[in-house]
Amino acid sequence: MTVHYEHEADKRLSQILDPDRPLCKEDAVWVLEYMKKKVADGDPIISDLPRPQLLQMFICFAEAAMVLIHRRPGGEKEIVRLRSWLTESVRELRSRA
Repeated sequence: MTVHYEHEADKRLSQILDPDRPLCKEDAVWVLEYMKKKVADGDPIISDLPRPQLLQMFICFAEAAMVLIHRRPGGEKEIVRLRSWLTESVRELRSRA
């Protein structure tokens, strides 16, 4: 059952991060929740990351979260930056899976 969930999560993550697909607030929140769960579950991919990569992942996670907390991503430029931060925050998970 976990394999099915992971496959579905990876599929949804790919859809959300697709630059040709519109990004909505709910999708951005989903990515942040996905990352939070990976960290809380002690995913070995995250725990094995070198410190500089882990810090970069956190910075991107935090930047995306702050955009959602302080303002709604409305302008095209801000949405592109938000998607970039989300993509970067999960890059290591996707490259090592």
